[in-house]
Amino acid sequence: MASAPQMRERVANFVTVPAKGASFADLSVPLHPRLLDALAGAGLTRFYSHQSAAIESALAGLDTMVVTGTGSGKTLCYNAPVLHACLSEPVATALYLFPTKALAQDQAGKLIELAGDVRVDVCDAVTGGSCSGGNTHGVSVFSGVWRELDSGARAEAGAAGGLKPWLGRTNPALHLLGK
Repeated sequence: MASAPQMRERVANFVTVPAKGASFADLSVPLHPRLLDALAGAGLTRFYSHQSAAIESALAGLDTMVVTGTGSGKTLCYNAPVLHACLSEPVATALYLFPTKALAQDQAGKLIELAGDVRVDVCDAVTGGSCSGGNTHGVSVFSGVWRELDSGARAEAGAAGGLKPWLGRTNPALHLLGK
């Protein structure tokens, strides 16, 4: 990239950051045995340090933000606590909101790989699609959410089930982390 003439004209400085080894950490809290089996089946036998810290923080009920590079395992930082809660609590539910259908499908695929018998619905927030209208147990993954909420159509969310059942709840089923 630095050798391309058009880039040299537009970029003031190029810096190569040397690679560093991965940092791993054990969880200090136990995860549900079926989740651990699913993780092992996917070849995940240890956590990066940022994953361990995020999972523990989420399971403790704390607001958690993770900022790391692409391909560093951020998805597991929220899927692990959500699946742990769904497997541990018979009424646990979760709501995932993504701005685009492509991102929702990508993230739902990763979730489904680990979910086992935890129900996962994938829905388009605008049309409702084939969504059941909000899980009573499990995870609902919505796409197109920002488009819908920005349009002021909150009351009409997902004519065929979409977000309306979620938005109408007094406690919108986000007790997924023990709250």
